[in-house]
Amino acid sequence: MILILSITITVIVIGAFGVSYGYYAYTSANTLFNVSTIKALPTITYAQSSNLSETVGIPITEDNYETEASKSQFTITYGSNLSGYDVAIKISLTNITIDSALKNSYFRYKLVRDSTVIASGNFSSVGSSLVLQSAEKKSITTYPTVENYILYIYVAESGSEQNDMLGKNFSAKITIDTVAVKKS
Repeated sequence: MILILSITITVIVIGAFGVSYGYYAYTSANTLFNVSTIKALPTITYAQSSNLSETVGIPITEDNYETEASKSQFTITYGSNLSGYDVAIKISLTNITIDSALKNSYFRYKLVRDSTVIASGNFSSVGSSLVLQSAEKKSITTYPTVENYILYIYVAESGSEQNDMLGKNFSAKITIDTVAVKKS
């Protein structure tokens, strides 16, 4: 009985010291980050879907990607709820499934924001994900602000036979990560 009582008292004393130190550490800690969490972030609207599923058709010339390539459109709207915050946006393709014949420099993408190409490349060394736009911090001053995006995916004409790419499949999910940080 004395053993149980002494163990109980020891646990209570150690717990009290632990809680006291935890509270002290929490209240006296300094941080270099001025971060505030908000419930509302930019609104993301997909014209079709965030899921891409393509069966590759004929190659196109680089000049015709806007009219002949497969495209996915989406908008990001910054509302007045973001007043006083900087917002960082990262756009990626995730859950990529790609036929090995498409992993070459002629299977390409272009990401366009408001008529300006902001990212372009190919799928020659792609894995299960691909960052199209790294987290870009924005300070929005006018609300609402709407950014229009188009992701083009296509096979570029090589000047030689590309039949091995025809009818091959590609799928991915457009993933948009957003973080809002209180302006200092």
